Amino acid sequence: MANQLVFHNTHFDIVEHNHQIWLSAKQLAEAIGYKCVKSITNLYNQNSDEFTDGMSQVIESVTSGNYRKKVRIFSLRGAHLIAMFARTPVAKEFRRWVLDILDREVNNPASEPKANTTTDERTPLRDAVNLLVGKKSIMYDEAYRYIHQRFNISHIDELPKNKIPLAIEYIYRLALDCEQPPAHNNPTQPVILNGRILTEYKNGLVYIQEVLKDEVIVGTMDTFEWIQNRAGFVVVRKELLEQINLAFSRQSSRKLTAPHTATSAR
Repeated sequence: MANQLVFHNTHFDIVEHNHQIWLSAKQLAEAIGYKCVKSITNLYNQNSDEFTDGMSQVIESVTSGNYRKKVRIFSLRGAHLIAMFARTPVAKEFRRWVLDILDREVNNPASEPKANTTTDERTPLRDAVNLLVGKKSIMYDEAYRYIHQRFNISHIDELPKNKIPLAIEYIYRLALDCEQPPAHNNPTQPVILNGRILTEYKNGLVYIQEVLKDEVIVGTMDTFEWIQNRAGFVVVRKELLEQINLAFSRQSSRKLTAPHTATSAR
């Protein structure tokens, strides 16, 4: 974005609004050759139906005496349209000048600021980092440095929201030795998988990821029913029975019965 714009003797004080260049009505009047800002206001009022919000807006400006006042501003396209209605000797030259500025801005657009993620949005990522630190006995700084290198950021809050699931997956892969941590001058090399991750998605995003221990057996609803029919029982913690039956009910009318309950030391 241009830092300074000059047309003849008018040095514009650029108003940066919505990541675009805007010009004040007062300086626009001066540049086009009007003695009073009211001339610009009249041109706008007479043709307001041809302006969009992206061409002219009213904003609050703070003066040197900390006094707030409302001023009308124009984007470059809005300034060009005002100059189309103007009938001053320099209006035509001003229109060409504005188009040159527009061309320059289109070819060198201002970069959009990256939206930082919130602490709550990074909670699943912190959980993954905690797992990595515990399994690999490394410092937290080192664990986060892996993320910085992988996603080319200097601080964790610079990680875009849509990259958080990828970062979580990457950290779990490091924790399970599915991938080696980055080393200087050594590309990351994948290794043979020797662990399992149970992943739950909600609305297309990773909701929960849990590393399964070697002794944990994961089965389908049909498997649970087969075990119950064959052995006559299935040992399930009481607090989980309702969740399992809910999963059953989503598929059919099948249900695990609980004629007896027992508690065990945990």
